[in-house]
Amino acid sequence: MGRIHPILLLFPFLWQTGDGTRSFLHAAAFSPAPSLLPFPQALHGHPRSIIRHVASHSCRVPPPPLAVQMGLKLQSEQKEALKHSRWWDPIWRWEQIEQLKDPEKQFDKEALEMAAMLGIEVEEYVRSMSGTAKVSLSSSAYDAMLVMCVRAAQSGDLLGMVHAKEVLSKMEQVGISPDVDLYNQVLSACSAAAGGVMRPCPVRNDTEERRDFIDMAVKVVSYSGGKVDSTEFASRWRTMFPNASIHNYTYTDGKKQSTWKALAQSARFEVEDGEEGKKVIVLRRKDGKDRKKSTTTISSSSSSSSSSSSSRNPWIQVGLDFLGSMRRNKVEPNEQTYNILISMCARAAKEGDDEMIDQSFRLFDEMKKRGLPVNQQTLNALINVCAKSNNLDRMREVEKEYETGSFTPDVFVFSARMKAARSCQGVMEVLEEMKKFGVSPNLASLNTALVAIHSLQGGGEGLKCARVVMEQMSSLNLQPDASTYTTFLSIMAGAAKKEEDGEKFAKEAIEMFGSIKKSKAVKLDVRMYTTVFHALIGIGLQKHVFNEEMRGANMSKFALKHLMSMKQDQVSPDRRAFHACLSAMALAAKLGGKETIGHVNEVWKMMEKSRTPFDLACYKTLMEAYSNAICARNGSVYVLEAEKVLDRMRTGGRMPDFQSYMTVLKAYENSAVRGGKVVDYHRRALGLVVRMQREMVKPTTQVFNAIIAISGSAREPSGWRHRKRNRRLERGFQVYDMMCEKQIQPDEETFANLLQCALTTAEVKIIEKLMEKAGVEKTGVICTSCIDTLSRNPIQEDIEHVSQTIEEARKKNIVTSNMMMAVFDFYKAARMSEEALKFLQQAKEDKIPLNKFVLSAALKAAVRARDKEASETIITDLETNHQPLGDLVRAQIDHVRKVFST
Repeated sequence: MGRIHPILLLFPFLWQTGDGTRSFLHAAAFSPAPSLLPFPQALHGHPRSIIRHVASHSCRVPPPPLAVQMGLKLQSEQKEALKHSRWWDPIWRWEQIEQLKDPEKQFDKEALEMAAMLGIEVEEYVRSMSGTAKVSLSSSAYDAMLVMCVRAAQSGDLLGMVHAKEVLSKMEQVGISPDVDLYNQVLSACSAAAGGVMRPCPVRNDTEERRDFIDMAVKVVSYSGGKVDSTEFASRWRTMFPNASIHNYTYTDGKKQSTWKALAQSARFEVEDGEEGKKVIVLRRKDGKDRKKSTTTISSSSSSSSSSSSSRNPWIQVGLDFLGSMRRNKVEPNEQTYNILISMCARAAKEGDDEMIDQSFRLFDEMKKRGLPVNQQTLNALINVCAKSNNLDRMREVEKEYETGSFTPDVFVFSARMKAARSCQGVMEVLEEMKKFGVSPNLASLNTALVAIHSLQGGGEGLKCARVVMEQMSSLNLQPDASTYTTFLSIMAGAAKKEEDGEKFAKEAIEMFGSIKKSKAVKLDVRMYTTVFHALIGIGLQKHVFNEEMRGANMSKFALKHLMSMKQDQVSPDRRAFHACLSAMALAAKLGGKETIGHVNEVWKMMEKSRTPFDLACYKTLMEAYSNAICARNGSVYVLEAEKVLDRMRTGGRMPDFQSYMTVLKAYENSAVRGGKVVDYHRRALGLVVRMQREMVKPTTQVFNAIIAISGSAREPSGWRHRKRNRRLERGFQVYDMMCEKQIQPDEETFANLLQCALTTAEVKIIEKLMEKAGVEKTGVICTSCIDTLSRNPIQEDIEHVSQTIEEARKKNIVTSNMMMAVFDFYKAARMSEEALKFLQQAKEDKIPLNKFVLSAALKAAVRARDKEASETIITDLETNHQPLGDLVRAQIDHVRKVFST
């Protein structure tokens, strides 16, 4: 039989083949010493006698499966371990990958000891098990680890793909040969994530329910310098978040958990042992590289395709690194590999990104050099890169490849060109070109056209093009689906928000939704319902709403009814639907007041009942509703309600951000305009600044500008010209001094708001001197505020200063439409309508663009001056150059003609 390799002594059962040769039984038991064979005899007997003795016993006892005796430890422990797998944590993944290579973690300890006694090294033992013994090692542990790495990559963690490459390398080292299909599967995951945003992986504590806890904890640890022990952490938490108990976040499955244990489950923190048995919580960088073991980086690829473009998008670098890994492991890439890599470039490409185009064409050239066939999928991926980058020249090169390869441009090619279109008219030109090539558009391509039109946000022009697409769909007898109607309704809602006469578009969208619902043509989904809320938002953005059914409380009532009808149609509203509904009601609250707030509270209760997670946007929209309701009659009671939302946010686990505080300041300003207690609001606003600093929200110039605006919004006291003190301006200067102390640079809005606090020309001149000292130039905004300030019962001194301001603005060419409106209002207050008409003539000589609102104000001045000729000139200009005029301007023109005719 010849000399027997010592590794054979580890296998007690052999199988006699028909040709007299001996080979391993794949189902044989694996054991260092069988129970039926005495241990000393197994060691001291001759190998041949041992084999004959063991073979004689093989028929007595049926051998158990090889996997049971050989038993990779991970197979028995993996089920329990995967329940608590921390796939989101790059440190944990790296530790598990290290254990995958360690034979002691895979094979029985007794088997390794027996191999050592026989003088067999561990590496030789592993190779023998996979090669000499012709036993395929189980790849379940590797496959499970690979799945977790891919899952992390799909969540946006770049290290997930780096770790996946490492797993493939380990598989090669232990004798499990990954094939090209396995590489392609991992590359597909990398391609799917290439167009996403780099972000930390979602964790149990970082999911929707626990995200606020992690964000708040990050602020606490950051405030402590990035490291804090558990006791000090709890103390700082109570100081920074007095209304949010930490115990609300440390319960898992009904059981209380230590704070440091709850934070240890997050990828943002690590926990170390400190002095006196305390745990130290350390804030980790988002990439997790500050821990010692996480030293894995993207290696420089040996691929010839790597270039500077990979540094811009790391996913591309990882993909190219995989390509180099395949070559090192002698795995030949196929055409699918290159198709995936080119598709990855398409996902990562952005508008004007020529580097991604160059990278994809390099891969394409390399593919042809290797003699791999170019198919339709390859060219489609290339043209998709050009479409995402909006590079029409390179797209034409790909079209030539279609002709060279005898490929006919299909619907996919034209759809990609629609995505690359830079205007709504460009989308329509692609549809016309499809007819020339004899390619009939299908439902998917027409839906792509609608999506492209919607993304361009063309307003009324986009809606016209969308109507043409819908007509073409009807002529081809294509039945629109839910996506078609949703996109078309979204385009109509966008036109309602953008156009001046958007009310009619919104009304049309609502009527169309009603007809779709009545006909039951398609199944209604939550996105289609949400488009109606956006149409209502378009109505709320209009300056004047003529339909009484869509004004104020009536609009909020309609929105509430629409939301409640979703339940009847078995459609569950999501967070976006609730937020759009609240946004429409917030706009309606300006007129709806108390009744609209009642509707808002009903929607809020529905959100709580449906257990929809409240995000910051929902809370801010609620504050906007309270702030806008102040503008309605008897709305001053909602000032404190807007401020209380900040406490509700903290109780609900949401930390107020910068915009939240700005909304509360806007509520103070709205109330001050309507005669509220300015002194009280000024004091509360300064208190908000202190609270912002305590909660690590940095006050900016915008915050102090809002506080100055609160003082400037107060009504003028009676007999203000005879008063020696202007308390409004004193409060404004107090805030300005605070800005200087905190070294916050004032801007033009700061001085514009200070001018609103002034009452006399002397005070205006003081502010202008401060402005020169701060190095802020006089702009159109400041000139407008100056003229507005002096429009209150102007005297000769005010008239002279306004005249100087107008001349200075003309010389600097900073006259704006708002400034012209302010000038007309000033001359109206000064009863100088003739001067207003002279100013209009000067503006025409200076070639300042005039809109219909400026001409409308000039027309009023002409009527006050009883100048019929000037009135006719302005009316002719309006009717000739400013169509459509709108109902209000049209009514004004009719009234003026009637006045002069009588």
